[in-house]
Amino acid sequence: MLFDGLYGQNEIKKTLTDMITGDRVGHAFAFCGPTGIGRKSFARAFAQGIMCAQRHPDEDDCCGACVGCTLMKNQTNPDFSLIMEDEDKNSIGVETIRALQEDMAKAPEYGMRKVYVIGVAEKMTLEAQNALLKTLEEPAEYVVVILVCTNIALLLETIRSRVVRIDFARNSDQEVICAMDRQGVDYGAQGVSKTLICAYADGIIGRALDIADFEIFKQIPTEALEVLSLLPGGKVDFLIRFTRLFEQNEENREFVFFSVLSLLRDAMTMARYGNRCDLQNEQFRREIERLAETLGYHHAVDSIRILNDAWGLLRRNINYKLMVGSTAIKLQEAMK
Repeated sequence: MLFDGLYGQNEIKKTLTDMITGDRVGHAFAFCGPTGIGRKSFARAFAQGIMCAQRHPDEDDCCGACVGCTLMKNQTNPDFSLIMEDEDKNSIGVETIRALQEDMAKAPEYGMRKVYVIGVAEKMTLEAQNALLKTLEEPAEYVVVILVCTNIALLLETIRSRVVRIDFARNSDQEVICAMDRQGVDYGAQGVSKTLICAYADGIIGRALDIADFEIFKQIPTEALEVLSLLPGGKVDFLIRFTRLFEQNEENREFVFFSVLSLLRDAMTMARYGNRCDLQNEQFRREIERLAETLGYHHAVDSIRILNDAWGLLRRNINYKLMVGSTAIKLQEAMK
């Protein structure tokens, strides 16, 4: 089956499959959802399904043997293009779209369609979007454009009105674990908690699969717990250790934020409901119990709010080191 290697999104699989088998594939789509949910993987599978030269009209799978399918497997099919940000830039400029349009003028080499996937569509400049609009208004018969975006509201209304919107839902914890199992994760040997993986993934399989070194699942939470244990004392040791934790692990900063917030969440829950509550960091139950006693419910809530605010600022490209230092001070001030 065309989408067998992809987890979840059963409604989307059915919708796209019905389009292929019913020969009702439009010229423009918007695959919307959070980063890591599988939008580009689905776009590639969908593209192979509609580009296959030997697929039987009533079947919902590609042949896998024609030249087009073989080239898709090798990621060398000239009829398929994935467009990302321009080199050394954080945007897709108008020149990139014009080059894409020049390629669209050429007929497909190995099938009946050419597929163009714009991987970060909301990063198109205004000029680039206006240029693309001309293509969407008068597309060549063989052209299919798939816009992959996190926030479709950043696209022009005139573009949004000309695409078929496909919304991707978050995956279940079971689907996340199935994807991890497929990667051959040995949870016991690697000391990885399934509960923690699911909490970190937050329904996005790509977030879990992006973890190349599972040592961070043991190392960072352990260090974070040691740092948080210094918070109630209000000493300079906390400030030093907190900034060191974040600065030394900047490449994994998203997981550092998650780990600190997860531990504080456990401490807050235990302070509120007692020792019998379920924890995301079950392996640290005794340490979290001590943290809950010294930190208390209200201080845990205040600390979570401060860290959430800091994460929001970081996503606005605030200076990382400055943010870390000011957050540590705010956490200490909240304890007074």
